[in-house]
Amino acid sequence: MWHIGQHWMGKAGVAIAALVMMGSEGRLSRVPVLARSAQFNTPLASTAPSILDRDDLDQDGLEQEPGIDGPDQRDRRQRTVYIYDFPSFHSQRLDEQLAQYTAYLADHGPPDVLILGSSRSLQGIDPQVLAATLQDEGWGEVSVYNFSINGATAKVVDVIFRQVLDPEHLPRLVIWGDGSRAFNSGRPDATYERLKASPAYARLITEGDRPIQSVVLPSSPRLLRRSVEQADQVCPPGAEASEAIYAWQVSIDWCAAVAPPTLATDLTPQGFLPIADRFDPAVYYQDFPRVSGQYDGSYVPFQLQGEQTQASVAIVNYARQQGIPLVLVNLPLSQDYLDPVRQSYEQQFQLHLRQLAIAQGFTLVDLNQPDFQRNDLFADPSHINQVGAVLVSEAIARDPMVPWEVLLEPELP
Repeated sequence: MWHIGQHWMGKAGVAIAALVMMGSEGRLSRVPVLARSAQFNTPLASTAPSILDRDDLDQDGLEQEPGIDGPDQRDRRQRTVYIYDFPSFHSQRLDEQLAQYTAYLADHGPPDVLILGSSRSLQGIDPQVLAATLQDEGWGEVSVYNFSINGATAKVVDVIFRQVLDPEHLPRLVIWGDGSRAFNSGRPDATYERLKASPAYARLITEGDRPIQSVVLPSSPRLLRRSVEQADQVCPPGAEASEAIYAWQVSIDWCAAVAPPTLATDLTPQGFLPIADRFDPAVYYQDFPRVSGQYDGSYVPFQLQGEQTQASVAIVNYARQQGIPLVLVNLPLSQDYLDPVRQSYEQQFQLHLRQLAIAQGFTLVDLNQPDFQRNDLFADPSHINQVGAVLVSEAIARDPMVPWEVLLEPELP
């Protein structure tokens, strides 16, 4: 056995402790989890994934790239409309998630498991499947919410996790699902730069206002929510003034002269984006050019040591301070994009994750494996579809290295 501080490594793999500590004073504390392991079950020689990862632009962004849902596709989905009165973060998906998560907290309180990541995680990890599988595995009834957004690099996840979300609204366990693009410090981070330039971020920094404040708990009135057909009936004629929860206000007269703003989303109530499309290269490349890994902007230039890794370390440290185990899932990529150049980059990335997990003490689950790389499990070369999300979610739930036992521990008052 190798011993590194409080982390143990065995012959069959590398076991590390995801040792988490109690939350700071005045914050919701979580029960500490001791001696967990990172799953390193794939030899580097067998890891050959890579992709043209195209989730760096949001639907409200300036340009649409293949692999990102365009407005026409989004408009075909059923939407739910929420009242949401906070400046924009220059990310339509983040604004939507904040509005919906407010409603989720008002109805249920903080979830047991919170999923973070980019659109690969948004489409690739199904909260309902994860919860159902965990229950089948004997972990009881578990609540799961997917708070992933398009283009979320490590720096974006860091802002959401440490600054945007209130500690009282954090879960017992965090699953961060993504891939090499989110950790590549060599490429421009357009989503992060737009977020930092947004009026919402300015308000967050200058005034200290979070989009969701601690008053939004199950004991509070439910967030006013309507279907898209009722969106224009915010204040019905003759209705008396009522109390409703906004993003951060306890109560207001919602039948005021100016109707409160609304925000529509096509996500499930648990934050997941189900996509039924199946990736067929013969059809897909009639509409989009095939790009070689040599010219793939997700990799070129490729630098794993830098600001994205620094943000990752900040996320791990903050999770530890809050007493929340962190599980990093390297999500699969379709076999169609597995050319030698991308294979080389992905092997470097997997080695980087292993070293980072050992140094920082978090659980690593590598699902970028041949069993999950079939084209029919994807909606496009890099984004998992509904069928693939079922397999991925089941695999995460059944992974023995994930510290699911934290879900059985009572929360501290």
